[in-house]
Amino acid sequence: MSTSEPIGLPDAPELGAHALPAGTYDGKVVFVTGGGTGLGRAIATEFARLGASIVVASRKPEHLEQADEAMAALGAPAITVQCDIREPDSIAAAFDAATEAFGLPDVLINNAAANFPVPAEDMSPNAWRTVVDITLNGTYFCAREFARRH
Repeated sequence: MSTSEPIGLPDAPELGAHALPAGTYDGKVVFVTGGGTGLGRAIATEFARLGASIVVASRKPEHLEQADEAMAALGAPAITVQCDIREPDSIAAAFDAATEAFGLPDVLINNAAANFPVPAEDMSPNAWRTVVDITLNGTYFCAREFARRH
């Protein structure tokens, strides 16, 4: 093969097209942390379109309410669970609720994160600890709970 020949990469899907067909995740359970707003809700919505049962975890009740409305509008099988991912017991309780509702989650989307959009020199030590506790420790605690159950 010469360097001028194409290497056979597929064409990108059309703008707005879905990469996977509906039904790809039929019968699967997807657990999304931070799934009540923004990117997390978009991820939960796409997995619902793909046929998954959705578990949205968030620590804020108002985010859970928004997610519940979004999933209901899709007609998706879904539950919302209040969960503080900084607390392993809270995570275990959320996984218990997910398992009771749909069975053991097949997919974990560790989306929850914390951020304070300020220059580093303006961030307090407490704010930094919050970022690390949610984004690093919380992600680990969720992955650990998911792995323990599999």
